Amino acid sequence: MFPAHVLGWDQPKAVSGDLKSVPLVIGIAGGTCAGKSRLAEGLAAHYANAALLAMDSFYRQQPPEAIAAGTVDFASPEALDLDAMAAALKSLRAGRAVEIPVYDRAVSRAAGRRTVSPHAVLLVEGLFVLEWPAIREQLDLKVFITVDGPVQRARRQARDLELYHRSQARLRDDLARDVERLNGVAITPSLAQDAVDMWFVRDGLWCNPRRFGFEVHEGKPLSLDHQLREMLAAVVPAKLTVRERQEYLALLARWYYSTWRQGEWLSFEDYDEIPYRKLVNAVSRVARRDSGI
Repeated sequence: MFPAHVLGWDQPKAVSGDLKSVPLVIGIAGGTCAGKSRLAEGLAAHYANAALLAMDSFYRQQPPEAIAAGTVDFASPEALDLDAMAAALKSLRAGRAVEIPVYDRAVSRAAGRRTVSPHAVLLVEGLFVLEWPAIREQLDLKVFITVDGPVQRARRQARDLELYHRSQARLRDDLARDVERLNGVAITPSLAQDAVDMWFVRDGLWCNPRRFGFEVHEGKPLSLDHQLREMLAAVVPAKLTVRERQEYLALLARWYYSTWRQGEWLSFEDYDEIPYRKLVNAVSRVARRDSGI
């Protein structure tokens, strides 16, 4: 999934599993929902002899009332026991197994402990792994991931809804609504002639895209309103994992806020109250622009 040459090396040292030598330690940092965990998991799968040490395992226990009130800043170093993480990394580099907490994001507390054994490649990921001196000084390779702001916000919004049932996070403009109330359709030019592609979002969930063609019956074009009503009546959200949902919403945000956007986004409150006149006009405009009319 993530070939080694992408990051500039061919083989990690000590991949044979000889733990008498110091392992290769790769630190991965970036903003919230930048893709740190995904990259680390991909590299762990790429190298059979690899262990993952995630900063999220070292969150401190927080008062339930503070969590309920939303006053805990989980993006602050004070919310984490980074010295304990540094000590665990030092032990792993020395060839000693460590026990670390298993942090449950949904309830914001540790739900047990697990053992991490020494490996030839150690992947260390988290917000502050490149900033905390006791961790940074143990890293052989440092990676920082940057992501467009709208993409990052969309990923975080989807994650918070799925894992924490939080809906306060919002996007801007026509996408500015609680994610579970995000309903609309992106209408884009199609590769097919005399057609547009329609990308539906229902209650914050992506639906399978549809290609809308301008059909002709007995030499007369069929009513766009009638065709669109039939199409939208069959729109059903797709079954997506949390990560897939994050990625799709991130793609929507990146397309919507880009300067190169082709097509239009039409949002509406509910699929039972779709503004069909506006939808017909939007479909017609995208089709005309695409055909150069």
